[in-house]
Amino acid sequence: LMDQLESNFSSGGAMNTFSKGDFAVVDEGELKYLKGQIVSVSADGNVKFAPLEEGIRDQILEFPSAHLKKFFQIGNHVKVTGGKYAGETGTVVKVIDTGEKWRAIVYADSSSKEIQVF
Repeated sequence: LMDQLESNFSSGGAMNTFSKGDFAVVDEGELKYLKGQIVSVSADGNVKFAPLEEGIRDQILEFPSAHLKKFFQIGNHVKVTGGKYAGETGTVVKVIDTGEKWRAIVYADSSSKEIQVF
């Protein structure tokens, strides 16, 4: 089964909001490019993160949400929770890293069309 990820979007662009189970990559500091899965999000905006990297998988790291960005892998099943495509679900068919943020091309379940989100 593919992972169910909920992605948060706003009409003006992607919000830096995470939910438990989301996948993210560190975007700043000496651990830049480290990928992991969100374990929890605190009210103050800090995110607990379980690295996917061998050797440190047993650790839980904490980062300010501003130091992380979501990432997607081809084949992930996602749900858009805000913005133009709110409520759409589909499968990620392409991932683009613009350097600023990740963009996902999603093949929507309901319309059978590709949509660009994030």
